Amino acid sequence: MRWGSWGSVIFETTSSPDKLTSARKYNVVPHHLINRYPAHEFMGEDEHTLNMSWHLNSRFTDPDSMYEQLQSAAQIGTIGALIIGGQQIGQFAIRELKKDLLNTAPTGHTREIKISVTLVEVRP
Repeated sequence: MRWGSWGSVIFETTSSPDKLTSARKYNVVPHHLINRYPAHEFMGEDEHTLNMSWHLNSRFTDPDSMYEQLQSAAQIGTIGALIIGGQQIGQFAIRELKKDLLNTAPTGHTREIKISVTLVEVRP
């Protein structure tokens, strides 16, 4: 079953993010006034970022393959549509990618990793 996707990377129920945080920032700039509280002016929206984490186990998916797909996309600046539950959230690029190795087999093969991805919305 498909949970969602970003570009060509498909998240299935066995590999869906276990954490999803969306943050939107807005610019409200203070104008300092002599002997008074600052006046504030709304200057518009800042970047929309999204943080996702996956806890990947080799019983359900290939953790190294998933990380390599994301790393390749980040290195060339891929912009992809983020779709969650059939709804398009927007166009996003990878800003940051982290990998925590949690468990390996005695042979050195990866059994379990945690991948953290920070996406930033890209608008025309």
